[in-house]
Amino acid sequence: MNTRLIVRECDNAVQVLNEVKAFESSGVQSDDMYVLAHEKGRTNEIASQLGVNTIGLKEEGIGTALKSFFESTGNTLRNKMQEMGLSKEEADVYEMKLDRGKILLFVENHGTIGSTP
Repeated sequence: MNTRLIVRECDNAVQVLNEVKAFESSGVQSDDMYVLAHEKGRTNEIASQLGVNTIGLKEEGIGTALKSFFESTGNTLRNKMQEMGLSKEEADVYEMKLDRGKILLFVENHGTIGSTP
């Protein structure tokens, strides 16, 4: 099946939780959901609390992960988003939103849901 990425912008962890619940009720598995915040610690905390994934080595690939080790936070975030399937331009836009405190929820849609939960 064709996988399409859905991105939700959230203002706080409660909003992320509500999005996660809505997607789960639509049949999306937690394995298909990834959270990303500007700070790595916040990303890990939210992912742990909600039982969703972070964008890690499996999604990034070893080359991108190693490259990100030496880059700025903004470049690292953009690389992670591009590895999830966003274009460079989309990653630039979302990285600015992360700079302003947004939390992003990425959902891999394997054809089981529409564009909205």
